[in-house]
Amino acid sequence: MLYTSHTDDCRSKRRATASTVGVLLLVAVTLILALVTATFVLDLGEETDTEVPQATFAYDLNTTTGELTITHQSGDTIDGDKLGFGGAAQAKNTIGAIPEWSGQTIEAGDSATVTVTAGETLLIRYEDTAREESAVLSRRDIPLFAGTNAEITATASESAETGAWTGGNPGVQVEVDNFATPTGELYVVVELCDSDRSASRTVTEPGTTILFDNNDNMDPNDGELIELRTYRSNGGELITTQQVRDTGSSEPADASGATC
Repeated sequence: MLYTSHTDDCRSKRRATASTVGVLLLVAVTLILALVTATFVLDLGEETDTEVPQATFAYDLNTTTGELTITHQSGDTIDGDKLGFGGAAQAKNTIGAIPEWSGQTIEAGDSATVTVTAGETLLIRYEDTAREESAVLSRRDIPLFAGTNAEITATASESAETGAWTGGNPGVQVEVDNFATPTGELYVVVELCDSDRSASRTVTEPGTTILFDNNDNMDPNDGELIELRTYRSNGGELITTQQVRDTGSSEPADASGATC
């Protein structure tokens, strides 16, 4: 007769229990790894879906009008309602306010035009408010260019009828509307051609009005040719030249092409 000891039976039971626990632990580890992998894949998918678009833009500046044409050259298609201009753009468009791109899907070949300020940086901005994503897709430094750097209006008068003169002295008034120079200043020269007199001022702020009057020995004669010149700085590069002729009233006559 074959007898089995109690000790051998216990050992068999322990081995069976250990094997079962090992299987359970292996299953648990497998499930945990599967969950971690699934979570990582889902997160990666979400990140891919919400990635900010990438695109290359081409720029064409009209130095006469100051208009800049921006063309989507290559890269992702973009929802035009999520694009806007900033920085050098004179009309600071909010996102989605670019007329040519509003309501459009922007892809290679699509263009928009904006008037820019010389010497500043244009920004093409992207914003997805639903996903709280925003980025600057492209930047373009706008060079200084003659023609839009200085807008000057001259008024020659022999009286105080315009209400613009200080002390009622006759003289020449120059209004500097806008400019951009590397030094942040504009040098303005006024010359009375017939009497060979001149005066100058340095302007540091756009929207400045300068009065050249008797204190500057600048009282033009009736019919006298007046030349206005602007430079990037005192002794710097010439930007604009304008000729007018005094008419004895608040409105001078254009004298473009006249020689001082």
